[in-house]
Amino acid sequence: MPFSDGEISHFSMLRRQKIFNMIQRDRPEIIAVDNIFELAADRSELLSLMERLPDGVKLVQVTGGLHPEPLVRLARKHGIPVDPENPNDEAEACARLADLG
Repeated sequence: MPFSDGEISHFSMLRRQKIFNMIQRDRPEIIAVDNIFELAADRSELLSLMERLPDGVKLVQVTGGLHPEPLVRLARKHGIPVDPENPNDEAEACARLADLG
């Protein structure tokens, strides 16, 4: 879900190659996810994926950190409404949380 200057575009069921094409084209500052292993099956695949990212693009797991929290709880704590049954809501919450830092 691209999020730029407050504008959001929704996509669903994108293949990994389509996502990489979008990353190469749009050069986002941050790719925000709630679980990095949704992008890769294991650590080796994750490292390979990260090596393919353009310079300056950060991959952020918004639920991580010193005290990991579930996405829904973290989003609500920051006033971001999220329906845990709606993948678009979850993706938007990740984007907004990353935007908050």
